[in-house]
Amino acid sequence: MKLDSRRGITIQITILAGLLLTRGFTDTIFAQTEGRLEVEENSLGVLGRQLKSFSPKIGPPGTTVTLQAEDLPIRAPLRVGVGALRLGFEEAGWILSGEEGEFTFELKIPSWATHEMSLFFIVFDPYFNPLALSEAFHVTNPSGTVLRRGQIVRDDKNCPTLHGSDRVPYALIGNIEEFKTETTVVVEGKLVQQSVCGDRTAIRIISLRQES
Repeated sequence: MKLDSRRGITIQITILAGLLLTRGFTDTIFAQTEGRLEVEENSLGVLGRQLKSFSPKIGPPGTTVTLQAEDLPIRAPLRVGVGALRLGFEEAGWILSGEEGEFTFELKIPSWATHEMSLFFIVFDPYFNPLALSEAFHVTNPSGTVLRRGQIVRDDKNCPTLHGSDRVPYALIGNIEEFKTETTVVVEGKLVQQSVCGDRTAIRIISLRQES
């Protein structure tokens, strides 16, 4: 089977709210090439479990990321993509999985990515059926900061968290007492991988303002 080695092919994906960064991946995902291919909700129960490992998890456009996958189809040609919620996925290349359905793949964070977004890595079969989805890669600017918009939510431990349109929750570190719950804000800051609010990625606030 001759593999397509082209780069830069854009595959439009619509991922409905709630799919990304939820453990069960229980919502519906659509892949659009010439038309729109719907993947049934009940087929997403294991989607994402095989693409947990990638490094680094934070960086600016141009960062080289190494993906490691497992438990995918054995010795199968697979497409690897990178993209963002509602912006679609760009094909990064093909890979042939190993005897145990594993592979290692390197790609660069595309130049169109900005520090205002999170990216996700996805694996398709040759017919664009999604097989695995990663957790978020956090795009920064060259100085290492991110910019995120969302609503402030406080849990029962009074851990303030930012919930944005990319469905990635960020714990907030800094003085936000003047902002009420459900206030929509714009936050700029540095990412912290662990905080007192558990394993949530946190933003150490540099600037914070209410969204007008």
